[in-house]
Order: sequence, then C-alpha cells, then structure tokens
Amino acid sequence: MLWAVAGLIFLAAFYAAYSIAAYLDGRQRRSPLDERLEELHISRVRLQTEALLRNSSGAAAPEEGPEGEVPGSDSPLKVLVQVRRLLGRTEARLARRGLNKRIEHRLRQAGLRLRASEFLALRAVSAVLAGLLALFLTGQPVLLPVCAVLGYWLPQIHVERVVQKRLKKFGEQLPEALTVIANSLRSGYSFLQAVDVAAGELPDPIAAEFRQVVRETQVDIPLEDAMANLLGRVPSPELQLVVTAVLIQRQVGGNLANLLDQVSETLRQRIRFHGEVKALTAQGRMSGWVVSLLPVGLGLFMYMMNPEYIGLLFKDPVGQVMLGGAVLMELAGGLIIRRMVQIEM
Repeated sequence: MLWAVAGLIFLAAFYAAYSIAAYLDGRQRRSPLDERLEELHISRVRLQTEALLRNSSGAAAPEEGPEGEVPGSDSPLKVLVQVRRLLGRTEARLARRGLNKRIEHRLRQAGLRLRASEFLALRAVSAVLAGLLALFLTGQPVLLPVCAVLGYWLPQIHVERVVQKRLKKFGEQLPEALTVIANSLRSGYSFLQAVDVAAGELPDPIAAEFRQVVRETQVDIPLEDAMANLLGRVPSPELQLVVTAVLIQRQVGGNLANLLDQVSETLRQRIRFHGEVKALTAQGRMSGWVVSLLPVGLGLFMYMMNPEYIGLLFKDPVGQVMLGGAVLMELAGGLIIRRMVQIEM
C-alpha cells in the first residue's frame, strides 16, 4: 500500500512538472514561421562550423547526403532531424484519418502551440515513464499497465483543465475589453483599430485572441470569418453573445459603442450572478468533498494503525467485492452531489 501511495505521489509530481513545462510553452509560444527560421539558423551554423573545420585542418569535410545529412554523424542535429521525420510521418497518418485537426483544435483552445504528432508523442513518453517508474518503485508488474494508462491520460487531463481555466479567464476579461473597445470607437477609431487597442492594453488570453483577429483581417480574411474563427478557438457563451451583436450591427447598422456598453453590463451582471450562485452552493460542494474523501482518509488511517485488520478487504474475495462496491457507491454519491449543486447558467 505504501508503494502505491509513493507511486501516486510520483504521478502527482510528474503531472506538476508537465504543467510547468506546458505553462512555459504557452508563455513562449512560437509561430511556424519562427520555427522555420530557427531551423534555417541551425543549418547555417552547421555549415559555417564545417567550413571553419575544413579551413583549419585542411581536410575536406564529410560529404553530405541527399537531404543535408552528414554520414556517420551522431550529432544532436541529426537526431533532431530523425525525430522531425518521425513526427512528420505520424502527422501525415493522423491527417489521413482526420484526427490531427481535432487534436490541434483542442490544443489551440488551450493556447498550446503543439502539433498533433508532438502531443501524441508527449503522451506516449508520459505513459512509458509512468509505467517504468511505477515498476521501479514498487517492483510489482501489475501496476505497470495501470500507471502507464494514467500517465498516458495525464497530458490530456491537463489540456482539458487549461481549456476550462482559459475560458473562465477570457470570460472575466471580456467586459473590460468591451468597455475599452467602446471608448475607442467613441474616440474615432474603427472597430479593428479598437480591437487592436484592447489587445495592447489587456493581458492574455484575450489579448492574444484579439491580436489573432487583427492578423487574420490583415491578410484579407473577412471580419465575419475572423470572428467565427475566434468563436471556434474560444467556445464561450459570453463571446458568442458579443460576436452575434457585432455581426448584427454590421448588417443593420446602429451605434456599436452603445451596443457594446449594454453587452458589457449584461456580462458583468452575469458574472456577478454566477459568483452569488457559487457562494450559495459552497456548502453543498464542501459536503460533497467531505463525503467523498472521508472514507478514503479513514481507510488510510486504519491501515496505518492496524494493517492486518483492514488488509482483509484486499486479500479476502468477499472483502474485495465489498471494497469495489464501496468505490462505486462513492463515485455515484460524488456525481449525484455534484449534479445537485451544479446550476446551468
């Protein structure tokens, strides 16, 4: 049991490390153009290094292969090229099945600049590391597939959490952004200029999404399509209300600044009402956590005090059935309480 607890602690630490890495990747997002420039820079540095070595030693450098490879070279650059090729083949297979678009669309909603093949490779590495380390720590092969499955799904769980957190933060920033856009419109700016002003004054994630809208319109994408793409990246009901109001105003006319002020006030009232509902349901949510965690904590305490007494649940067949039934009832009770305190808005 202690080894299982140690394995869970390791998985939690691994998940925390991956969250930090993904956060840094989100803070330092690079476009495909930046990646291509970096590849060209690496290639140029390699060619310059070979030229310097050839001039200093007087010997001819090894001839390159048909795709710029140096035969017999085990440099990190060659390994990087091989990894890129493998990821490219994987991405091509995903594209044929239509899976890459769905995966990359979810990654874009989380603000992660990863390709589908890179994300699947990350999940595979996570599964292998979790399974091997669980085997190394516990010495029980039966835990290897269980921990491998957990390690495989941890990146996906993290992406879903980031998406929900990003949507929540975007919704909280939206009323302030609408106020900035409305004031800019009254100052004589056009709608796109006002969106650009809001992107410069507000933090991410709303600033990054607004800048993307401006970039798309600069490459001759209609504003309607750019707003639809924004709604696809941020599937928020608050943003859908804003996009609908803007598109209707462009068709029928009217004072867009006053319209955005009204929408902003509506969203503020919605956020305020949501906070009141969350405060009123806090007791029910706390009861759900207590009901769900109390049996687990009591079981761990009894195991620490008297392992032989509680060990019958794991060794005896009847105890295993009782333990499985208790877990199912715990899950059912937690879901029922969550559904009771969850209010659709």
